[in-house]
Amino acid sequence: MSNELTTNKDPMTEFQDRVKEKLKADIGAMLPEEVLARLTERAVDEQFFKERRIPKSFGSDEIKPSWFVEEVAKLAEPIIRDEIQRFIDARTGDIEAAIKQYMSEQNLTLTASSMIASQMSAHMYGHVDQIIQAILNAPRY
Repeated sequence: MSNELTTNKDPMTEFQDRVKEKLKADIGAMLPEEVLARLTERAVDEQFFKERRIPKSFGSDEIKPSWFVEEVAKLAEPIIRDEIQRFIDARTGDIEAAIKQYMSEQNLTLTASSMIASQMSAHMYGHVDQIIQAILNAPRY
């Protein structure tokens, strides 16, 4: 297998070429070059870039992202968290003001909802009491 680095190929093509050379060395020259190239491309694509299906109970599958996406997400997570924290730290006053405004606007809605629920509950109890009294006062045959 060649360890030469080329500057005119993209990294994926280089990787596929290295996999192809490894397969060729292991299997020998049994496969034609174009078949080996297609097999290599397909193997790399399926191994690294296709979503994965993990069998679960009752015949359903859990769908997971491709290995590549999952690894990029793992590596990117601390960087993204740091950026979010910097964003929050730089805008703490604005965020607190927005939260206070939201809570005060929602407070009116919540208060009104609570009052309506309370009135409906009292009204409902009155009707339930009337129904119970009607049942208790019904003539018995």
